[in-house]
Amino acid sequence: MIQLVYGSRASRPVRFAELCKLLALAQRKNAARGVTGKLCFDGKCFVQVLEGDRDDVNAVYHHIARDPRHQELQILSVCEVEVRSFAEWHMAYCGVSEASKAVLERLGIPSLDPLELSAEAALAVLTDLPSLAKPEAVEAA
Repeated sequence: MIQLVYGSRASRPVRFAELCKLLALAQRKNAARGVTGKLCFDGKCFVQVLEGDRDDVNAVYHHIARDPRHQELQILSVCEVEVRSFAEWHMAYCGVSEASKAVLERLGIPSLDPLELSAEAALAVLTDLPSLAKPEAVEAA
């Protein structure tokens, strides 16, 4: 099993309603593939971790890479893992709010810009920022 962490810049503004639909679709497709993970979006940049079988994670990542909402994609890390860090989520979501800015400050991370973010910092953000919605809540949106 692998864990892939990537970041990208949004190529255009993404509305929250569009993001909710994207998350619901990702949750369904990832569940079918056995992929888990978490997405963080601050309005300008995406940081995401994907976990699962190598072929399935690669297929999901290549689909994301073709999505016109992303530009300047950077794979920050790919590693073998024995245990999933986000096993309970087919795609969790965390946004950047005033409360989560304190977490970013504590971690010493000024932004989610993938061109400035290390793999360790990206994973710390994804791990430390709380998930804002359970999958069922996002799907209902």
